[in-house]
Amino acid sequence: MSSDAGPTTQTLSDKTLARRRYFREKQREYRRKMNAEGAAMEAEVVHLQSILDGLQAKSLPSVREARDSILSWHSIAMVFKSEAHRVLTDRESLGTQAQEYRTLIASMQRFVMMNIPVRVLLPSSYDCATEVRQVSPTHIVMRTVSQLTRPFRAYDGFVSSDELAVLRGIDVTGIEDNDQKEAFVWRELIRQENAQFLLWRRRFAALMQVSS
Repeated sequence: MSSDAGPTTQTLSDKTLARRRYFREKQREYRRKMNAEGAAMEAEVVHLQSILDGLQAKSLPSVREARDSILSWHSIAMVFKSEAHRVLTDRESLGTQAQEYRTLIASMQRFVMMNIPVRVLLPSSYDCATEVRQVSPTHIVMRTVSQLTRPFRAYDGFVSSDELAVLRGIDVTGIEDNDQKEAFVWRELIRQENAQFLLWRRRFAALMQVSS
C-alpha cells in the first residue's frame, strides 16, 4: 500500500511542478509581449509627437500656445484679431484696385472723347435732308463730312489744328498747308492715344494678374 503511495505522490508533485513551470513560462512570454508592444507604442508616440511639433511650428502662435492645454480666451482672441487684420488688409487692397480701375475708366473716357469728339451740326448741314430724293446717299454723306471737318472750338464750336498742336505738344513747324497740317496733327493725336492705350493695356493686364 505504501509502495503505491510513493509513486503516486511523486507523480502528483511532478505534474504540479510542470504546471507551475508552464504558467511561469506563459507569464514570462506575456510580459515579454507586453513590453515589446509598450516599446512599439512609445516609439509610435514619439514619432507622432515629432510630427505634431512640426505641424504646430507652422501654425499660428495662438495654436502653439494651446498645444498642451485647452484653448484660452486670449488664444481665441488672438486668432480672431489676426483674421480681422487679414480681412482689413484684403479690403484695403481691393479698395486700391477699385480706385485704379476707376482711374483707368476715366482715362478710357478721355481717350474716347479726344478721338471721337462730339460733332455740332451746322444749319447748312440740315439741307442734306431735303436732297434725299435728288442726290445719292453717298453724296449727302460726303457733303456732311466736308462741312464738319474742323475740330471743336470752345467759343464758336471748333478749335484749329494749330491750337490742337499746342495743346497736345505737337510740332507743326514747316507745315504751311492747312490740310497737310490737319492730317499731321490727327496722325500724331492717334499715335499719342495709341501709346497711352498700350500703356493702359499693360497696366490693366498687370492688375488682372495680381487680382487673379
